Amino acid sequence: MANHQQHTNFSAASGIIFGTLAWYPGGFPAVTCLLAGGLCGMGGMLPDIDIKTSRSYHDCMSITACIASMLVILKVSTMEGATGEMLAIIGTMVFLAIKFGVGRLIQSFTAHRGLIHSIPFCLLCGEIIFLITDGDTASRVLKAAGLSLGFFSHLLLDEIYSVEVVQGKLNTKKSSGTAIKFGMKKHLHLTIVLYIVLCFATYISFKQPGLIGQAFDRALDNIATMTIRGAQHFEEMSRTTQDSLRSKTIIGNNQPVTTQSDETAPPAKSDASTDDLSRRPYEMPVIKPTIAMSPAVQPSNNTLPHVNIPPEQPSFIRETEQSRPNGRPLLLSELEQLQGSGATGSSHSTSQLPPPRPIF
Repeated sequence: MANHQQHTNFSAASGIIFGTLAWYPGGFPAVTCLLAGGLCGMGGMLPDIDIKTSRSYHDCMSITACIASMLVILKVSTMEGATGEMLAIIGTMVFLAIKFGVGRLIQSFTAHRGLIHSIPFCLLCGEIIFLITDGDTASRVLKAAGLSLGFFSHLLLDEIYSVEVVQGKLNTKKSSGTAIKFGMKKHLHLTIVLYIVLCFATYISFKQPGLIGQAFDRALDNIATMTIRGAQHFEEMSRTTQDSLRSKTIIGNNQPVTTQSDETAPPAKSDASTDDLSRRPYEMPVIKPTIAMSPAVQPSNNTLPHVNIPPEQPSFIRETEQSRPNGRPLLLSELEQLQGSGATGSSHSTSQLPPPRPIF
């Protein structure tokens, strides 16, 4: 069995020869010939996509993913609202989906040297290229023939390497006949399904060759539209989330930070409601002295009304037991004035007055 390098070299040489002959004497455009030759070189790696660890599998999946992502990018770029960043993200997503999603799907339904290594599958790949490409019928046939030729070169090289010469005799290996075949008795139901799909593709190719191409274009349009809408919806959600987070941050910065000590502390009193005692508890309040006098009493013998004077009253003010006829008590100054003037003829004699008595 030939290795990956031998298959690649053989299919690439076949592609160069095929493209050159298509250009001259075939007379096809140079771009179409280059594409047909490239498809021939890629077709030489397709049969080994049933081996997950092979280089052909990874190369084919990478090339297919690149082509698909380029087609989607070209379709999305013609739509309104597409940006360069959006195209880069969409292309990357398509590449990863085909590289890992489609590749694993193929691996789950195939086995090495199964139906992929067969003539019906080779013809089916060529017809798929004929249906999905654009151009006139001749150019489409040329592209399909290029891919089928490269595919067949792989099968042919596998059969060649399944024969060996030992001591001048041709001996065949166990792998002989497993590459170029038309079906498998072991998987008869899968073989029937493969031939049904091949017949359907052949019918579409002759009757409605543009049907698959139109469906493929519509699918690309739908994918591009859904991608644009999804990107716009994601952008709106992102802006809404940013605005809500920004508003919450501004509100949180404007609110005062309350701690547990602030919550348990009593409310502070204003200056208007704070008196001298609350500000200076060590000082006594200043109280103005007031004299509360008793009501007028008729004069009697040695009887004077009692005078209530607060303790803050100066001590030099004293009260006498002598009263005037109108009932007001005599002060010490008035008593001295009377004594000095010698008013002995008055109804109140100074000799009869007792000495002054201090209040406290």
